[in-house]
Amino acid sequence: MHKSTPREQSEQIESLTLDIARQRTHQLSGHEAAWMSRLSEEQRLLFRYSGQRLLGLMMQFISRTDSAEMFLEEGKRVAGDYGKICFNAGLSISQTAEAFLYFRRSIFESVQTTAGLNGPYDQDGNRIFLRTTDFFDTLLVATIETYAKMKNST
Repeated sequence: MHKSTPREQSEQIESLTLDIARQRTHQLSGHEAAWMSRLSEEQRLLFRYSGQRLLGLMMQFISRTDSAEMFLEEGKRVAGDYGKICFNAGLSISQTAEAFLYFRRSIFESVQTTAGLNGPYDQDGNRIFLRTTDFFDTLLVATIETYAKMKNST
């Protein structure tokens, strides 16, 4: 069995994430679609651009063995932009969380799909999963904090 390198795993995750995100967009249920329907075309494009930027930052973050703090800090800034977009679109705080979790799920699905490529107890796959979880937990908090600041300033 060929053992995937961290770079190969990262490329597979990135490719799968984009495919899964496209598929999930077409499969939105009525409940999930409520927040999406509130976004203008420009806001959707901003979401897409920000999502691609976050994916790149996440790939840098998970491929490092150090703390990679600079990638996390930039991710928090981009996640804050998500909070602003959601607030400006008139989404509630719960709809903002739903939008973020929708994006995060696409990432986790691709991580899960690639995690077992080196076998069922792949230590690198587990490390990638944990780093991805840490990354997105931090970004969810940044998204909600920015949304709350926007709400409190009005």
